[in-house]
Amino acid sequence: ERVRSKKAPLIDLKVFIEDKEKHDPYAIWDAFVDELASLIVELDVNLVSIESLYGDGFGQYLQRKLGYCFCLIYIDAPVETRIRHQMHREGLSSVEEAIAILGPRDEIKAASGIPRLKSVANEVLDNSGTLDQLYTAINKVLKHYGHTPKT
Repeated sequence: ERVRSKKAPLIDLKVFIEDKEKHDPYAIWDAFVDELASLIVELDVNLVSIESLYGDGFGQYLQRKLGYCFCLIYIDAPVETRIRHQMHREGLSSVEEAIAILGPRDEIKAASGIPRLKSVANEVLDNSGTLDQLYTAINKVLKHYGHTPKT
């Protein structure tokens, strides 16, 4: 959003990203890294998380560009668990309702290359347990890579 607001504020974010990635993905990815670095300084943090990283090309680019400063964590869960989590998160009463929400999301993820990120991830974590268990696993990975999250 910060990159788009500086380069083309009147263009829809999705349209902007698709256009830039089609014509010169490295330019938009470099601009993203620059904005991320600026934001890290601005917020005075030593650790950031990028949720829902779409596209395996961008993930691999970040690994190459940022090296040891970057850890790609793929969070995985069986479909049954994802349905249960969705039902809990949204307060749904039926599996069908959860599937109706997850189905379109999964199609978008598949089309954008997210499943391929699993094969290039530095770490793959199972999200079959509680949210606290997931956070504990993530913090363990971060400590392994030499980062201590601020709480």
